[in-house]
Amino acid sequence: MRRFLVVGCGGSGGATLSYMMDQLRSELLAAGVHSLPTGWQFVHIDVPSGAESGPDGLANVPAQGGTYVGTGPQGSSYATLDSALSQRLAAEGALDAIGTWAPRSPEGVTNPISAGAGQYRAIGRMITLSKAGEVRQRLQTAWDQLFRVEAMSEMARLKVPGMGRFDPNEPPLVLVVSSMAGGAGASMALDICRLLTLVQGLDPKLMGVFMVTPDIFDSLPESARIGVRANALAMLGEIVASQSGAARDHDVRILRALGQQHGDGEPIPFARVFPVGRYVGADRTLFGDGSQNAVYRGLGRGLAGLMMSGTASDQFVSYDLGNTASPAGDRDLLGWGNKVWDPLPWGTYGFASLSMGRDRYAEYAAQRLARSAADKLLFGHLQPGNPASGTEQLDSLLDSQWGAICNGIGLPPTTGDENSRIRVLGGWMTNLALPPRQVAGVCNTIIERQLRPYLPNPAGMAGEQWVPIFRQAVANRRGPLAQAVNEAGYALAFAWHREFAERVNTAVTRAVADFSLPYARGMVDLLRRFIDDQLATAMGDLGSMGPKDIVALAPNVEGTLMSLHGVMANADQVLFTALDGFQGNIRRALYASASQKIAEVFKVFGGEVLAPLSTALSEAQVLLENARAEQPSDVGLARLATDQYVAWPSDADELVPGRFAEANNEVLLINSTAFKARYELDLPKALVSGPGSPPFYAAVAESTARVISGLWPTTGGVPAPGGLVDLTSTWVSRAFGSDPETGAALVPAMAQYDVHTRPAELLARARTYIARPGEAFDEFCKVSLRDFIQGVGASESELGSRRHDVVVKFNEALSLARPLASVNDQSLQAVHPGQQLEYRYKFSEIPFLGQAVANELADALKSNPRIDQATRDNYGRAMSDEDSVTHIDIFGSYPNYSPLAFDSVLKPVAQQWSSTAGPARVPFWRLRRSRPLQASLPMGDDERRTMTAGWFLGQVTGRIQIPPSPYTEPVRVYDDEHQQWVPFPNPLLTPPSEFTAQYDWLPAVLEGILLAIAQSLEPPAMRSLRPYRVLRELYDSNSQDPASGIVELAAVSRLADFLRNGSTGKLASRIPEIASATTVSERADAAVKWLETVRDLAAEYLPAGSPGAAEGGVFTTVTTRAKASKTPIFRDLAPDVYWATDTLCAKIREAESLVATPVAGAGGFGGADGGGEDLHIPEGGTF
Repeated sequence: MRRFLVVGCGGSGGATLSYMMDQLRSELLAAGVHSLPTGWQFVHIDVPSGAESGPDGLANVPAQGGTYVGTGPQGSSYATLDSALSQRLAAEGALDAIGTWAPRSPEGVTNPISAGAGQYRAIGRMITLSKAGEVRQRLQTAWDQLFRVEAMSEMARLKVPGMGRFDPNEPPLVLVVSSMAGGAGASMALDICRLLTLVQGLDPKLMGVFMVTPDIFDSLPESARIGVRANALAMLGEIVASQSGAARDHDVRILRALGQQHGDGEPIPFARVFPVGRYVGADRTLFGDGSQNAVYRGLGRGLAGLMMSGTASDQFVSYDLGNTASPAGDRDLLGWGNKVWDPLPWGTYGFASLSMGRDRYAEYAAQRLARSAADKLLFGHLQPGNPASGTEQLDSLLDSQWGAICNGIGLPPTTGDENSRIRVLGGWMTNLALPPRQVAGVCNTIIERQLRPYLPNPAGMAGEQWVPIFRQAVANRRGPLAQAVNEAGYALAFAWHREFAERVNTAVTRAVADFSLPYARGMVDLLRRFIDDQLATAMGDLGSMGPKDIVALAPNVEGTLMSLHGVMANADQVLFTALDGFQGNIRRALYASASQKIAEVFKVFGGEVLAPLSTALSEAQVLLENARAEQPSDVGLARLATDQYVAWPSDADELVPGRFAEANNEVLLINSTAFKARYELDLPKALVSGPGSPPFYAAVAESTARVISGLWPTTGGVPAPGGLVDLTSTWVSRAFGSDPETGAALVPAMAQYDVHTRPAELLARARTYIARPGEAFDEFCKVSLRDFIQGVGASESELGSRRHDVVVKFNEALSLARPLASVNDQSLQAVHPGQQLEYRYKFSEIPFLGQAVANELADALKSNPRIDQATRDNYGRAMSDEDSVTHIDIFGSYPNYSPLAFDSVLKPVAQQWSSTAGPARVPFWRLRRSRPLQASLPMGDDERRTMTAGWFLGQVTGRIQIPPSPYTEPVRVYDDEHQQWVPFPNPLLTPPSEFTAQYDWLPAVLEGILLAIAQSLEPPAMRSLRPYRVLRELYDSNSQDPASGIVELAAVSRLADFLRNGSTGKLASRIPEIASATTVSERADAAVKWLETVRDLAAEYLPAGSPGAAEGGVFTTVTTRAKASKTPIFRDLAPDVYWATDTLCAKIREAESLVATPVAGAGGFGGADGGGEDLHIPEGGTF
C-alpha cells in the first residue's frame, strides 16, 4: 500500500478524479472504511474560480474530500492578465520567453478567461503562469499532508483486502491526469509537472502523466471540438521536447523569473507519459460507448484499482514508470541524438476486473426492493382486481382500520352521543390518557406537600378544640392547593401532548410503511376532522367538570369530624382519614385541569401538526409520482447504480435488465440472468432464521414495510436507520406558554415535516437492508473468489465447472484490460523493427495459491503468443492465499512504445488537417503552441541543431528549394539516396502569411515536423518524415546519434564535393554569389561570406550576454510587450543558427583544405560541437 498524490488538470482531469474518488470511496466503504485516507491527496486545477459539478451527477473533487485550485482571474480581461504577467517577466529580463507564442495582440483576445481558455493553449498557459506561485504552494501543501504523523498512522491502520501493508519508507507516487487536446489541461499539464519537481522531496521518476487523446472528442459535434486536434499536435511536440530535455532551459528560466525555480531544474519533469483514448488495443475496439465520460470513468476506475492494490502499484513502478524490457526504437525517426531510448517511449494503461459479480446482485436486489417499496407507497392501499375506485377503496380501508388507528394513537374511536359523551371521554381520560396510577401519585404528592405540613397535629388535643383549627387550616390552603392542582394538570397535559405527537408520528410511519402514502394522508386528514369536530369541544366540556370547592370535605370526613369529642387517642387515624378525604376532590380537579389543557391542545393540533404532516405526505406522494413518470435518461441507464425509479427492476419483470450485465471493463462470475430467481429465494430467507420461510408475496410485504420505515431488527451490531418521517421544525404548541420542568418561556411554532420516500432515499435504505450482516443476502454476496473456487456453497460436482468458469472469464478480462490506446501495426514495425505487437499485464492479488485453477490460468497466459514474458512473471508474484478477495484487477499495457506508434494521438490530427482547406488552416494552429520552438519541437537539442546546420548546408549546396511568392509550392530538400526532391509539409502550420521576417522559413519548416509526424501513419509508414531525416543527414548522416570518434561527418564530404564540382544540374546553390563562383576558393569564400552574414544576423537575436550576441542587437533584449509581440519566430532558433553557421564556416575551410590536399579517411572528427513600438526587423534575405 502506497501514498499517492493525484493531480487533475482541466476538465478532463477533474472528471477523471471525480470518478476515481467515487470508486475508491465505494471500495473502501465495502471494507468498512468511511472516508478517503489522508495519505491519498487529490488536487484539481482548472481555470474557473470554483470547481464545476462532477460528471454523471457525482460530487466534484473538493466535495469528495480533495482540493480545488482555480487559476483564472475573477472578472478581469485577458489583456489585463497579460499586462500584469508581462511586467513581472520584464522585471526579470525574461519577457522574450513568451514573444513567439503568446497572443501577439493581447487586446484582441475576447475570450472570457474567468471561465476557461477557450481551447487556446497559449492563452491557457499564460493563465497558469500568472498563478504559478499559488499552484506550487497548494501542491506543496497537499504533498506535506502525506507526511503528517496522522496520515502515516491512518495508512498503517488500514486493513483492506488486496492493498497489502503500508511501508512508510516507500515514497509516494504522483499521478497527473490531463487532456492533450483541451485549452486548460493541455496548456498547464507540463508546467504542473515542472512545478511538482519543485515540491521538496518529490521524485519525478515516480510521476506518471496520463493524457487523454483527441479521439475521445470524436463523438462531439464539430463546433464543440474546434481546436482539440491542433492542441493535441502542439502538446505532442512539447511532451517530446520535455522528454528529450530540450524544454528544460525555457521552463526553468520562465519559472525562475516568476520566483518559482531554484537550481538547474530536472532534465525531465516526469517519468512516463500514458496516452488514453477511446479505443482498446491494436484492433481499435471501441471502449464502452466511446463517450468522454466512458473513457474518464474507465481511466478513473483503473487508477483507483492501481491505488487499491499494493501489488499492482509496485509493478506499475517497475514496469511502467521504469523501462523494463521495452523494445528499442529507431531513433532515426524520433529521438535522434538522445543517446539512450528511455525515457522517450510512452506507456499505456488498460484496466479490467474479474469479480464475483455479487456486488451487482446486491445492487439489483436493492433496486428491486426499492421499486417494490415505491409501488407500495403509491398503490399499497389498493386491492388488485377490486372494481371500486381508488377513492372508494381508500375510504373503505380507513373505515375498517379506524379502531386500530385510534387504539395505536391512544384516542377513543368515538366521543359517544349527547348523553354518553362525558362518560366516554371521562373514561378515556381516567383510564387511557392519564391512567389512575399516574394521577394517584400526583394527588398524593400534592396532599403531602400542600396540606399535611399545614394541618394541626391532633395528638393530645380535644376534638372540640382541634376541629375548628383544622377547618381554618384547610380553608387557608384553598388557593395554594388550587394552584398546585392547576400546575400539576398543566404538567400532565404537557407530557401527554408530547407523547401524543410521538404516537401520531409512529402511527403515520406505520401507515405509510404498511399501506401507502395516500392511506397515511387520508388517515391524517380523518384524524384532524375527528379532533376538530368532536374531541376539542367535548374535552372542553370535560374540563369544566371539576369540584366547585377543592377543599370541600367529603361526607365521611365531615361525619368523622362531627363525632370527635374529648382528647383524641387515635390522632394518627384521624389525620389519615381527614387527608384521605381530599383525594377525590383533588383527583377530579386534576383531571379537569388536564382536560382543559388537552382541549386547548386539540383545538390547535390540527393546524399546528396534522396540516403540515398532511402537506408533507402529499408532497412526498407528488415527488414519487413525478419520479415514476420521468423518462429514463441515457446516463442513468448506462450506469449500474441509479436512483431512477423507471430504471429499477420490478417483480413483474420476466428478465433482469441488461445493464446489470453491462460493464465496460468488468467480468462477472455470476450471470445476471440468475439474479431474479436468486432474489426470490433470498428475500424470504432474510426475514427468518432457520426453516419455515414465508411465501414470497408475504416477504415482499414485510420487507417493503421495513425498507419504507427504515426499521428492522438489529443484526451484526448494525442498527436500522429509521427516519421515515423527519420532524424538520419542532412543534411548540400555543396551548403552553412555558415549559413546566424548566419554567422557560415557549415561542409557538408549527411542526414541519419531511417524509423520506424519494427514490434515492428508498434505494439507500434498501441497500442498507440488503447488506445486513449475517442475513441471506450478505451471506451470498460476501463469498470470496477463493471460497468460490474451493466450493463453498457448492456440491462436489460443481467444482470443475467453477474452475472452467474462472478460466474462461479470466481470459475475457484479459481482453478487456488491453490498453486504452490504439497502436498502428505498420508504424510499430517501422519504429520498432522486428517487434511484434505484445500485451503486458499486471495483477492485483490473485487468491488461488495452491489451487489447481492457478495452473490453468498460467497455461492460458502461456498459450497466448501476444502476451509477453513479463506478464507471466507478474502473475506469479500476484499469487496469494488471501481468503477475503472478491475481485482481481488486471492492468494491461503494451511494452513502452515510441509516440509514433499511437494512432489514437496521430490519426485524428491527420484527418482534421487533411479535411481543413485553405484559409481555415490558419486558425487551426493559432494560439495552439504554448512554448518557444526549442521547447515545442519533438526533438532534442542535438537533432534540432543538426537539422539547422543541414538547412544552411543545403542552401549552400543547392539541396534546399524555397518557393517563390505566392508560396503555394512546398519547400523541398534533395534526397541523394533516392535521387529526387522530397517536399516538406505544405502548407506549413505557420504559413508565410504569418511570418514576421523573410527568414522565418527555417523555424516554420522545423515546426512542420509535427504535421509530418501526424501524417506518418499513412502508408508507407513514416514516409512523411523522410524530408526531415534527409535534412538532418545533409550535415550528419550517422544513424541514431551524432557522428563521434572516427566516424566521418557527412557535412565535410558533402561540402568538399560541392567545392570541387560546384553547382551541377538540378543542384544549384540558392545563393547567387555561391552559384556563380567558378573555383574551389571562390566557392568557399562566397559560402563563408554568406554564412557569416547569416551568423551576424543571428547575433542580432541572441539573448544579451550570451556568446556572440551583438552589442545592442535589435532583439538581444526584449523589454516591452509591444516588442515581444513583434519578435520573429526566427529568434527561437537564433542560437542554433549562430552555432550552425559558425560551425559550417569552419567545416567549409576544412573541406577546402581536403579538396586541395586529399587525405584518405579525412573528414573531420565528431559531428556536433555541443553547444506598439517602432521596430526595424533586421534585413537578411530569404533562407
